Amino acid sequence: MRTTRPLAATLLVTAATLVAAVGCTHGATPGPTASRTAASTSPAGATTRTPLLPVWHHTQSARLDEPWMLGLDRIGFVDTSGRLVVEPRYAKFRTCPDAAGKVLVVAQAGHQVDVLDADGNIVASAAGELAECGPLPGFVQVVHRNGDLWDWWAATLPDLSRSDLPTDGAFAVLDADTMLFSVWEGDDHTTELVSRSGERVVLAVSIGNGYFYGGEQAALSSGEWPVPATDSQWSYGYLDQSGRWAAPPQWSSAGPFSGGYAPVRDKTRSHFVNTSFAQVGPAYGNIEVLVAPSFPSATVLGYVVTPVGEEPGGKASGLLAADLTVLADPATSTTECRSSWDLGHGACLVVDEAGTWLVSLPDGTRSAVDKQFTALLSRTMVTNADGTKVHNSATGATFAVPAPFHVVGEWGSPGDDAFVVCESGNGLRLVLDASGQRTPFSTVTNAVVASDGTVYFWVHAGDQQGYVDSTGAWLYQESRYQLTED
Repeated sequence: MRTTRPLAATLLVTAATLVAAVGCTHGATPGPTASRTAASTSPAGATTRTPLLPVWHHTQSARLDEPWMLGLDRIGFVDTSGRLVVEPRYAKFRTCPDAAGKVLVVAQAGHQVDVLDADGNIVASAAGELAECGPLPGFVQVVHRNGDLWDWWAATLPDLSRSDLPTDGAFAVLDADTMLFSVWEGDDHTTELVSRSGERVVLAVSIGNGYFYGGEQAALSSGEWPVPATDSQWSYGYLDQSGRWAAPPQWSSAGPFSGGYAPVRDKTRSHFVNTSFAQVGPAYGNIEVLVAPSFPSATVLGYVVTPVGEEPGGKASGLLAADLTVLADPATSTTECRSSWDLGHGACLVVDEAGTWLVSLPDGTRSAVDKQFTALLSRTMVTNADGTKVHNSATGATFAVPAPFHVVGEWGSPGDDAFVVCESGNGLRLVLDASGQRTPFSTVTNAVVASDGTVYFWVHAGDQQGYVDSTGAWLYQESRYQLTED
């Protein structure tokens, strides 16, 4: 379907968007590349792996009709053997799966969208100023400016041919072949199930704001039915595959099913239900869903829970695994968690009667750490309050950060479990490896997961920049002083 409308009037919501937790708490904090992994590989299925690694060159635009391009980056690509296969010329890119699950790079330059294969070859092109993955696997949404309006249409991968999938409303991916789609026409609102072939079935239920929390964030889709939805009174229930209420609206909030369980809330209390909608386990004051977004769904890493009567962020909070195994008792623990944005995992720092623990997610691995370490850096590393010491639970080593440096921030540094980024008060930076030894790098600014699961890091070292692996070995290296004239 082709639609023409002002860009600002469009709301697109996908299941890769971070999930709002049951009880109105958000489950994860996005960062530049906010996670780390002990084996320097990403868990299968937890995040999108890319056949091409992006390379950024600073740009000086000579085009008077695009003054906003002045000083921005142009993006090229390196393959997994370290060859520069695409010279920097693109402004934006996405990695999107085709119908068979093969990941392709969809890149935009000027008024053209290109699909690139693993060798950097252009396999298809279309007019457009923007492309986003979806609405289902095997499709991209292409946006093309037409005067003062914008044309939105769904195209198949890899050939970018136009499809019948709708793009003129808000949607959430339910599984690889189905999405829930909501359309507003004035005060009228309809919600439909839409299949990969473009077949649309209008639901026979009255959906209020559809499948969405506040119209901004989609409920998590794990590919499991039933799925949560709201009625016109903002009560939550669950829809079955025919679009009928499997459980009528009765909760003030409801989350997605994952592994056969879903969190729901009854005004002041939250609990889990199974696929028969029977309560499983005790009631909690709040349930926070920790997720690692990916397209077309997201991976549930675990849940932070509070006792009944305890507010989120209070003194008491526990941790459940994705299968509801208790990893930390909410009655006797305080739990702080972070989940990744790009690399598909997370970690929690738990303090209970027995001590302080670093818990890796989603596997639940638990390691004791000294109570002086109060801030998460990664799944295996923590730092003290002033960032002058680091403990690595994978090796058991504790090392001091060389004066006058301190660890930069907390969770969210792109060093993964391989590197620790530090800075001094006057802005100087250094990078330590996982054992505390100085590296030749001054910054680590990005982490990318390659097709084989290896995590590569974009680093600066003197007048050089490029990708290194977790040992610091160069995959690709070039001069930092690149200026691409547009």
